[in-house]
Amino acid sequence: MNSTSSDRATSSEQAPATLLDRPVSRVSPLVQRIIIQVGAALVVGALAGLIWHGVVDQPGFTLGENGNATMGERELVGVFTMDYWFAVLGAVFGVLQGIWAWRWFGVRGWIVVPIAVLCSTVAGLVAWATGEALGPQDFDQRLAAARIGDVIPVDFQLQAPSALAMWPLGAVIPIMIASAFLPEPDDRVLRRLRRRRPAQDV
Repeated sequence: MNSTSSDRATSSEQAPATLLDRPVSRVSPLVQRIIIQVGAALVVGALAGLIWHGVVDQPGFTLGENGNATMGERELVGVFTMDYWFAVLGAVFGVLQGIWAWRWFGVRGWIVVPIAVLCSTVAGLVAWATGEALGPQDFDQRLAAARIGDVIPVDFQLQAPSALAMWPLGAVIPIMIASAFLPEPDDRVLRRLRRRRPAQDV
């Protein structure tokens, strides 16, 4: 009886230690790569937002003597350049992200498309938020504080949210081209294995 009770006490004392000593399950390589690419999309989006804000020639209204704010044709066109440059940057960075996604996830088949769309959309949203955060904003307040002859820049913002679609569209294009004209990633893996087999057999 004494030996049995002592064994139970010993096993109960060792049980917590055994649970603590269990190895923590590692994150799969697929999840690791997805996390890395999403993190890179955040950085790319912030960089694109800085570039977007820097390349746009900010148009503005001129406050006249009668108190009316007017804008010329050139400045009016400048309002639409914000959407234009956002779409151009979306296409460029989207293509780069699509190429990266194909190189990392092309061997896994259809999953490469949603990953590329997700990452490029995240990058576009971050770029959108970064550019608008750099301003200027609060046009009405700036207009109220302006004097005659002052040029009041318009709010820095995306006029057409549909321009965000250029980011995932740009990411999908290289994947479509690669899947149509390049060998399947599975075929490339098989070729590598076949090249290694003779060396291993020897």
